[in-house]
Amino acid sequence: MAETLDFYFDFTSPYGYIASQVIDALAAKHGCATRWHAFMVTAAYKQFNATNPLTHPAKQKYFQHDIPRTAAHLGVQFKWPATWPENLVAAGRAFSWIEDREQEAAKRFAKAAIRAYWAEGKALANPDVVADVAAALGEDRAKLRAALDDAAVKQRYIDKGNAILAQGIFGSPQMLFRGELFWGTDRLDQLGEGAGDAGVSSSAARKRRTCTDGQGDESEVVRVCLRPSVCVRALVQAPQRNISRRNALAPARLRNW
Repeated sequence: MAETLDFYFDFTSPYGYIASQVIDALAAKHGCATRWHAFMVTAAYKQFNATNPLTHPAKQKYFQHDIPRTAAHLGVQFKWPATWPENLVAAGRAFSWIEDREQEAAKRFAKAAIRAYWAEGKALANPDVVADVAAALGEDRAKLRAALDDAAVKQRYIDKGNAILAQGIFGSPQMLFRGELFWGTDRLDQLGEGAGDAGVSSSAARKRRTCTDGQGDESEVVRVCLRPSVCVRALVQAPQRNISRRNALAPARLRNW
C-alpha cells in the first residue's frame, strides 16, 4: 500500500497555490499518495499570535518579486489576481463539503479552483464562481451553492481548520510525511528526497545515500541547499553520521504564507 503525504494549504496563499500544482506529481514520482487539507491561515495567525507578512513593506516588496519567480522556477502558470488579498472562504467551504463525500473529488476541485484564481483571474471570492468551478467538474451546482450558505457547513469547515491547527500546522503550504513537517515551496526538494525512500528498506536507503571516499571509508552524502535551484553535495565523514541532516542544511529563503 502506498504511503500517504498530507498536503495543507489555504486558497488565499500564493505559495500554497504553487505547491498545489506540483505536489501530486512529486508524490506520484515516488509512488506516494496525497491527502489534501484546506484551512484558513489567518486562523493560524490569530492562534499563534503572528502577523500577516503583508503588513511589513519590505516583505511585501520581496513577495511581489519572489512569488512569480518561484512559480516560473517550478513551471507553474501565475498571474496576480487584481483583487488579492481577499477572503476565499467560500472555496474552503466547498472543499470541505465535497471532501465529506469523497476526498479525491475534493482534491480535483481544489486544484481547479485555486488555479482558476491564481492563473486564470477568476473571482473565487464570489460563491457563484466557486459553484461554477465545482459544476464544471461534475458537482451538483445547486446543492453545492446552497451548502455554501448553510450554517452547519460553515461550522464544519471551522472545526476542520481548528483540528488542523491542533496538529501543529501553522502555514501554507505545509506537507507532512512520515511524521515530519516540511514548510514552504523551498522544502519541496527535501520532501522529494524523503519520499524517494518510500517503500525502500532502511538499509537500501542508507546504501543509496552513501559513497566511498576512496580510502574504503563510507561517507554520507548530504545535500546542502543554498537556494532552490542550486544545491551542493557535502560529504560528511562516517564519524559525523549521527549529526542530524537538518543541522547541515543551510538556511533558505522564507517562502511561506
